[in-house]
Amino acid sequence: MGGTIDAERGFFGFGALALFWMWTGWHAYRAVRRRDIASHQAWMIRCRSCAGCPTW
Repeated sequence: MGGTIDAERGFFGFGALALFWMWTGWHAYRAVRRRDIASHQAWMIRCRSCAGCPTW
């Protein structure tokens, strides 16, 4: 029951997670290019949280 709905939720959920992962990675990259190491570290923690989210 509801197999299609579950598949759509997974598709959009993982799609949103992928976009958030790219967004946080981009901010981390921009911070390190500005030599703002503290900001880069904070963004990388967020980025790593997105990357590990599906495995928790």
